[in-house]
Amino acid sequence: MVKISDASTMGLLGTIVVLTVLTSCGTQNNGNVSSSDNRKEILGRDFSNSEVRSIDIVEIEHPMLGGIIETTRISENEKEKFLTDFDNLKQKGIYKCAAKYVIRLNMENDTLRLKVCGTIVANRKNDMYYESDSEKSLIEDYLNSK
Repeated sequence: MVKISDASTMGLLGTIVVLTVLTSCGTQNNGNVSSSDNRKEILGRDFSNSEVRSIDIVEIEHPMLGGIIETTRISENEKEKFLTDFDNLKQKGIYKCAAKYVIRLNMENDTLRLKVCGTIVANRKNDMYYESDSEKSLIEDYLNSK
């Protein structure tokens, strides 16, 4: 039997135990989280598709005063496509724009909002806009399919 009394040996064993625990408790990948940085960059946090309960496109009367004209809910089948399209947006630049639509990503304990101005999209709290490669509106297909 080996006697462990040396302080450096105890420190080494402690380090090995801690590293083993940390390695075995590594983060698990949901497989449902986007590989895009857009979610964190635009909305300030990363989230999986399964966390999004529903997506609403809200037509508003006035960009500053609000007032809802109409709300369109994206179907469950279209939700995945919408989130993929969102993940593929490219940075367009800083603009000042009077948004006519707001996109609400409804989650269990939170609602994330985007403003839409024509073909460009931004977090409702800043003016860094993003656009698809095709320069097509992110919401046009969903509004036309209702």
